[in-house]
Amino acid sequence: MSKTSDGKKDIHYGLTPTAHNLRRLWHISMIGAFSYYLVPVTVFHLGTLAVHRNVILLGFFFVIAFFEILRLTDRWSIGLFRNYEDNRISAPFWFCTTSALLILLTPQWFAAPIILCTTIGDPVLGELRLRGVKYYSMYGWAVCAIPFLVFGYGLTFAVYLSASAVFAEINKPKLKNQDSLLYKSGILDDNFTMQVVPVGFLLAVWFISSSYGFGWLPPGTEELLKPLY
Repeated sequence: MSKTSDGKKDIHYGLTPTAHNLRRLWHISMIGAFSYYLVPVTVFHLGTLAVHRNVILLGFFFVIAFFEILRLTDRWSIGLFRNYEDNRISAPFWFCTTSALLILLTPQWFAAPIILCTTIGDPVLGELRLRGVKYYSMYGWAVCAIPFLVFGYGLTFAVYLSASAVFAEINKPKLKNQDSLLYKSGILDDNFTMQVVPVGFLLAVWFISSSYGFGWLPPGTEELLKPLY
């Protein structure tokens, strides 16, 4: 953890308290990613050209990537990035990128609860840890289980999946070599691992269940979130 000029621990990593709170608010607001599921597959038409919602999602990704490149080349900044992100890909970029990939490549009953788990679980775990709450990981575990219960996974699956997400959040490897490609990529950021670890667990269960008929399949293909019009 970095330190302030007077030698104290900098718990906000160079952010002002206001910037820290805005960052938390941004994190929670990413529940807006679910709007993807609430619009029709064909969002609108440009003449005879049908614009697919995947095109909108990819356009959003490229905008985020463009501004991330500007930030890393010191051409743009809004004061909401932590000091350790000065020379590495940021947590917001990894959250948006990983969420977009989950939405594009996995069914809704994979992507949606995992994204929601990260959206609410990561800031809850972070704030409880900052406040020195004893057994904060257990509270985070309970919070992370809620999205999986909402999407019909049942208690057993919810417990295992939320545990995998919490494990990914609290066991981030610490890299001392800040010149390494692994450090600069930011790929070990919890906004990436909290989504990849649970989906990896789900894919493994799905493969084993489908291959050997163990009856462990998650809830099914019914989509909870559907287009509003």
